[in-house]
Amino acid sequence: MRDLTYGDPPATSEHRFWLTDRSDEQTRMRLADDPNLPVAFLADLAIDECYDVRVCVSDNPSTPTAILELLAQDEHPDVRYAIAENANIPPHILRMLVQDENPYVSARACKTLSRLQEKTFAPLRGCA
Repeated sequence: MRDLTYGDPPATSEHRFWLTDRSDEQTRMRLADDPNLPVAFLADLAIDECYDVRVCVSDNPSTPTAILELLAQDEHPDVRYAIAENANIPPHILRMLVQDENPYVSARACKTLSRLQEKTFAPLRGCA
């Protein structure tokens, strides 16, 4: 299979199955980073077995809020942490992560929310 790069034409559903089911994780990570990737691909990659792929999905600016909400509940703390440190994540998802069981995720979500609040000059409650 040729190397996938940004701007490649969207793959067919057969290709998508092949890529997400059989390709190496580096290829899936590159796919997950592509802002032109169709939402159906992002949805498939959001449940990938490799947490690094899911982190890439969370960092993709084209990932819909519904998928980000799913990833904010991911079993792997690195996925949740990646969301917690991303200032482009909707604030309601960051507020959800403030309550995360992992103290690093929770603290990072607080820090990101605080940064966002400083930009709008609004006080932030609930973060130490």
